[in-house]
Amino acid sequence: DSHEYTVEIVRGGDAGGAEPPQFRVSLDGGKTWLRGEDGQELRFDITNSGKTDENGNSITDEVLVKDLKISFSSVENFHAGDQFDIIPKDGLYWIEPSRGPQNITPQIGFDGQDNKNRVTGGKLAAYYNIRDDNCGRYMDELDAVASTLVWEVNRIHSQGAGLSKLTYSQGQQRVEETDQPLGSPQAILPFADKLQSGNVNFHFYDRTTGAHIDSAMLDFGGGANFDPSVHSLEDVRNAINNMELEDGTKPLVATIQDGKLLIETAAGSDIEFAMGADSSGLMAALGINTFFSGSGADDIAVNSQVHNNTNLIASGQVNGQFQINAGDNATATAIGKLVDKPVTITTLWKTVDNQTISQYYANLVTTVGADRRLSKTNTEYHGALTDDLSERVASVTGVNMDEEMSNLIKFQHSYTAAAKLITTADQMLQTLLGLKQ
Repeated sequence: DSHEYTVEIVRGGDAGGAEPPQFRVSLDGGKTWLRGEDGQELRFDITNSGKTDENGNSITDEVLVKDLKISFSSVENFHAGDQFDIIPKDGLYWIEPSRGPQNITPQIGFDGQDNKNRVTGGKLAAYYNIRDDNCGRYMDELDAVASTLVWEVNRIHSQGAGLSKLTYSQGQQRVEETDQPLGSPQAILPFADKLQSGNVNFHFYDRTTGAHIDSAMLDFGGGANFDPSVHSLEDVRNAINNMELEDGTKPLVATIQDGKLLIETAAGSDIEFAMGADSSGLMAALGINTFFSGSGADDIAVNSQVHNNTNLIASGQVNGQFQINAGDNATATAIGKLVDKPVTITTLWKTVDNQTISQYYANLVTTVGADRRLSKTNTEYHGALTDDLSERVASVTGVNMDEEMSNLIKFQHSYTAAAKLITTADQMLQTLLGLKQ
């Protein structure tokens, strides 16, 4: 990452306690603390689900903050106010024989002010500031554009249907902790913060005739809907496996493979399925029936399942009569309208909710161009200023050959005139002495 992470414990205790310790994170040395889209300061629980390191020592669960996974090698005795610095990049350090290296890497806060305890001037500071502040900010904003595009398109596409119905669907997003609530940072799911309480509709069809058989929703026990703060990927898998049609058959088999959800029709069944309305965003977050895979600018790609079979492009949707008609472009139209739809685009220092994706990207390109132009102008200005100051210094402390030659000629003429004066005076004196004789 381009930023340094300052981790501060805000609630002490033990990771295994009833009320887990919490920490907050700053990316500008503690001047400001990360906030969510709602403007509230982000607090991360420190939990322990029984993990150990290679030596068998207990460690805390990993928490995803931005693009960094943070965990602690101790599970006890966290104290409020304790701070830790995480530096996931090369830096500049001051070395003294009497103590360890001191971090003096140039740092600019989100308020645009330099960290006065670090290097703040010169060519070396400029290199680091370009790397961390300028390029790092550009990369984060570009990643936010790509992430928003992936989510907004997949959110619509995951509720659509194509020319071919599904017999299986492989999730594109990996959940690293399948037993953790999907909405928690501990699950480490890219779009965990997008999940909402709600449910998912499945529609089932006869593979031979294409006739609609039944529709069903996920049941998380007693008719409960999906809750991202409670239900894990394993709970989702179990809910899909427990789904029953009116005739008592279980149409789908769900498994977890390398942290990704795989949904298939039951072996030997003559059933196909299509996705319906999803008020929770669960399928989009897990990458089921989505157009894109990946979650940001570095890994955005077309879903391989769609790429290999274009009939799975969900341009339409299941209508009120449970039909999927060729020529239906309801989903495609909704995706097309994203061009003019204001969306929420979030980085860890700002949230924009009144621009379209293309407008935000255009502003980013304009900002990069303006910064480049300003940098060039500043270079030319300071270059001219340096040249002028150099000339002024040289005029006081240096030697101007033209001026020195002019002075030399002037002094030579003065010497010649003085010599003639002395010669004339000597001649007058000799004449006066000669008159006496």
